[in-house]
Amino acid sequence: MRFGIGRMTAKHVSPSTLIDVVLSPLLARPIEDRTGLTKHYDFTLQWTPNVGEGRVGPFGITGPTTAAGPVAAPAAQPGPSLYTALEEQLGLRLESTRGAVDVIVIDHAEKPDAN
Repeated sequence: MRFGIGRMTAKHVSPSTLIDVVLSPLLARPIEDRTGLTKHYDFTLQWTPNVGEGRVGPFGITGPTTAAGPVAAPAAQPGPSLYTALEEQLGLRLESTRGAVDVIVIDHAEKPDAN
């Protein structure tokens, strides 16, 4: 996968990888794959990022930022939002629902022994 501000090009990527590696970190919320699709696809997705979108990239890599803060998206003609782009360009729709989410709670931590 290759990323830019408001652009992603992918080769041989499954919907579950798109969700787990890109969409969930980018949108900072858990996303459940209900597509039922198991094949791998090649695609390009283009959208107009919202303010602050893109700071967290795949695998937790910092996205388009500098020491001064996020890099502004280049001036361009307005395009679709990420949600609209997913539906129009890939035929995928994000639907907000409520459900159970697995959570890990750490209630105690200690430094390891010198051993």
